[in-house]
Amino acid sequence: FCVKGHRKPTTRCNDWYNENLPFFNLHHRIHASILRWILIYSPSKVNILIEFKAYQACRNPELDIRYWRTGTGFEVDFILDDMSVAIEAKRSSKVHSTHTRGLRAQLDEHRVKKAIIDALEKHPRRLESGLKVLPWQDFLERLWAGELGV
Repeated sequence: FCVKGHRKPTTRCNDWYNENLPFFNLHHRIHASILRWILIYSPSKVNILIEFKAYQACRNPELDIRYWRTGTGFEVDFILDDMSVAIEAKRSSKVHSTHTRGLRAQLDEHRVKKAIIDALEKHPRRLESGLKVLPWQDFLERLWAGELGV
């Protein structure tokens, strides 16, 4: 996780883990600084992370959950299984092009099988950029149905 003022110029994928958190066992850890950030700034990301951890525990113990960030500050909230799926969680009921900057930057640098924006919208849709926007209920249904490919 990049600390403010200490950004590195290269793209990185980082683990979500911390062995000191009692509610996850040692094999399913979350980095404390990331957890603090998402608890304060984005409760929707916490909900999705908890859902991924439940899916990991119940269906796919080998599921790799990471986030992605460039040295210039673009980031994607969740990267699953070595760039198989990239997910951006938004608390917006109307996703705009400004919400997709991180995903578009990530797609410019890496090949990803699926790129999804999980949002508070009422209906699934595709943006002009080709990115898929899913209401959070549809997103969770597709995750547990195995339709995300992880």
